[in-house]
Amino acid sequence: MTHTSYRKAAAFALGSIFLLTILRTAWISDDAMITMRTVLNFEHGYGLRFNIDERVQAYTHPLWMFVLAAFSSITSNIYAGTFAASIVTSLLAYWLLLCKLGGLRGGAIAAGMALLLSKAYVDYATSGLENPLSHVLLIVSVLLAIRIDRAPDTRTLALFFGVVSLAYLTRPDALVLVFPLSLWVLYRCRYLPLKHVARSVVIGGLPAILWTLFSTWYYGFPFPNTAYAKLGTGIEWSERVRQGIRYLIQSADHDPLTLTVILAGLALGFTRDAVSRAISLGILLHIAYLLNIGGDFMEGRFLTVPLMAAAISIARQDLDFSGMSVVCGGVLLMGSASFKSTVLSTSEFDIPEVRANGISDERGYYFQKHGLLPALAGYEAPGKAFRFNQPDWTAYEYRVQPTCQLGALGLKSGPHVHLVDECALSDPLLARMPAKVNRHWRIGHFYRQFPTDYLKSLELRSNEIKDPAMRQYYEYIRLVTRGPLNHPARLKAIVKLNTGRVPLPDMEPYRTAFVPRVSGSQTATYRHLPKELSGSTWDSAANTQFSTNLDIQVEPPIPADWIDLSLSRDGAAEYAIYTLRQGAWQELARIPAQDSKGMGIHRIRAATSQDAPISAVRISVVQGDGRYALGHLRLD
Repeated sequence: MTHTSYRKAAAFALGSIFLLTILRTAWISDDAMITMRTVLNFEHGYGLRFNIDERVQAYTHPLWMFVLAAFSSITSNIYAGTFAASIVTSLLAYWLLLCKLGGLRGGAIAAGMALLLSKAYVDYATSGLENPLSHVLLIVSVLLAIRIDRAPDTRTLALFFGVVSLAYLTRPDALVLVFPLSLWVLYRCRYLPLKHVARSVVIGGLPAILWTLFSTWYYGFPFPNTAYAKLGTGIEWSERVRQGIRYLIQSADHDPLTLTVILAGLALGFTRDAVSRAISLGILLHIAYLLNIGGDFMEGRFLTVPLMAAAISIARQDLDFSGMSVVCGGVLLMGSASFKSTVLSTSEFDIPEVRANGISDERGYYFQKHGLLPALAGYEAPGKAFRFNQPDWTAYEYRVQPTCQLGALGLKSGPHVHLVDECALSDPLLARMPAKVNRHWRIGHFYRQFPTDYLKSLELRSNEIKDPAMRQYYEYIRLVTRGPLNHPARLKAIVKLNTGRVPLPDMEPYRTAFVPRVSGSQTATYRHLPKELSGSTWDSAANTQFSTNLDIQVEPPIPADWIDLSLSRDGAAEYAIYTLRQGAWQELARIPAQDSKGMGIHRIRAATSQDAPISAVRISVVQGDGRYALGHLRLD
């Protein structure tokens, strides 16, 4: 056999193993199910919205959302459609890399093997998220850039920026990586007539331009609601960078091949032609961006696009048989650390814990619930996968439900349950409020404090918010997201909101969680007495649920010797209790985790009556699984 025949055989073998691997590891993430709920609402005539009673873009990837809608329509099942879309698109990306861009060179075989053994790449070859489409568009943009580098012309230039525009609609921050490549393409076309270049750029950018105009008209805002939700985190830049470094360290620990290939492709790109150098600059920008935002809570998710960029540089290397064998041997050796998560992964794959740094193996966390293999195996025991039956989208049961798990709950509850996301991804008002202060913050999970009677407003479909300034602000939000599409008042409100002409309420009080104030009497009681807690569960209607901190204002301040309170014991919850005296917070006690459920009653020594009066009590979560609730609070 000739070397070409060997390469064809190797490419066919790699493609077959890759297909088998992604079938065995296929899963759907909870975040993808947010988009899937929008797809179901769209298919059933409710519009492109997550909650059917308000227009909010709760997805980041409009182009991928339409791809899911197309596959869902073909398969008549949202789960089957999502699996099919991910698998088909990932196969397309793999074929483009090996055959079209790599031309079956030795470098292409090495790059294909690297992707096959990368845990991050295999994890997000499915998942229902937009990664596969981002990979396809990145490869196509490089192919077009190579064509322009060889012979610049305005037609190819328009196609290039059309693909860049589609990449933006797949995930907006994809522009970070392709930005240097776009600059090079423009520079390479510098001798073409300027007006023709400008026209090509505008024509290519039409998909992004038209979608932005549509989004502004339909949703009231030019960018996804998720973008606004992530702008108000209040996390210092240095803290974000440290978290971003932790993200890279965890990847290096669990998936050493991925970062190694990224670094190798980065270095290699700087030694080759201008297109490769632009790709390497894009990788550097992407890593800097990743550090700036603090990485992600999904291990490896944001590394697959720079990994593909590095694989592109490697695939363009014309390695001879011996060179290819050496590189593939190194890839195989380093990739062996992740064999059990990639080519040897089974239906028993399960990594349910979340690390202290807040970064989780999302496929390991959800595979037993949302994995293709467990579903096909027919698991029906509690906690195992359901059979991916098409959700019932006809049942009517209107209610408002706060949650921080939008995806699976959104599909199970049907269209008429209004889910209020505590992290604000799907809520237009909360997305424009600051995140609550939390020293134990987790990237991607920034909780908001609900304005008083906000939930009541949603239940009654009116504006019942107590804070006058917040009520006025919410009135604009309601008009834009719920009002008649083309009403003049709504169109004016869109302009005012997007140009900063609507007065903002004082957001500072919402940075720290609070509950309605309690009376500063010697027996000030919040909610109910301990005797009423018998048999009470943490989510009983009488309890106040919270997520990070809970501040109880005491007016007027009073001296107190003791604090009596009851707190949820579910999920091994551990709490710290603070008091505010003369403007300074002091830690008073720690309530350790208990191996039991329900509400636990505690009596804490506050100080002597001669100490400064207590003006507030803070309950801060130290650790737990999210099931936190206060039953009562009494000072005496």
